Amino acid sequence: VTESMAEYVSLKVIEKEYGRNKALEFLEKSMNTYLKNSNENEGIEPPLILNTGNEKKFIPYQKGMLALNAMSYYLGEEKFNNALKNYIEKVKFRGAPYITSVEFTDHIRNATPDSLKYLIHDLFETVTFYDNRIMKSETAQQSKNEYEIRLSFEVNKYKKSGDGNINSPLPPDDLIQIGFYKDSSDEIPFEYKWLRFIQNENHIKFVLSYKPEKIILDPNFLIIDKNTKDNILQF
Repeated sequence: VTESMAEYVSLKVIEKEYGRNKALEFLEKSMNTYLKNSNENEGIEPPLILNTGNEKKFIPYQKGMLALNAMSYYLGEEKFNNALKNYIEKVKFRGAPYITSVEFTDHIRNATPDSLKYLIHDLFETVTFYDNRIMKSETAQQSKNEYEIRLSFEVNKYKKSGDGNINSPLPPDDLIQIGFYKDSSDEIPFEYKWLRFIQNENHIKFVLSYKPEKIILDPNFLIIDKNTKDNILQF
């Protein structure tokens, strides 16, 4: 709890002081560090809610920060911070029985609507991965200020089993963010769209007032994706 919170606060300080671009660099580095260590880890990887922090430090530090940041995005930063504030007010200066990660997670769960409670299960209570990718796209100009974008992409979800192997894909029912960029050199999307995916293979049409030069699936590293490089499409 303490190390995950410290990393999350560090991320927010970076964002406030140096801008969203630097925060994205920190998120990407943390994602890569977590995935590298998770892939190379020998033995069972405990879920975030059960890690001790004494070993496998990539769990409380990198994964913990990624999980808390994701919840702040999905819930909204103000609502998420209020949940953390209520938690701190309740448990500060407490003696035995001491606070546990279960009680901490329950405070976040109580602030989470039913439609998003799967995030608690995926980020805190299990070791869940994605392997999403954009497969192809088609762009057609409909008028002077109207472009039709057709995207085909996969949303694949897995849960790591107790022996470290990856199970068969889980059925998705996930809210995922898509970023549209006017310029391919931009770090921040011109606009976001949130879509709920309930199947692995998806074909979706967007109508925009501009022709994007870049599209990224999950541009803010909100989900643990094994390969973020194939989430990017540049025209």
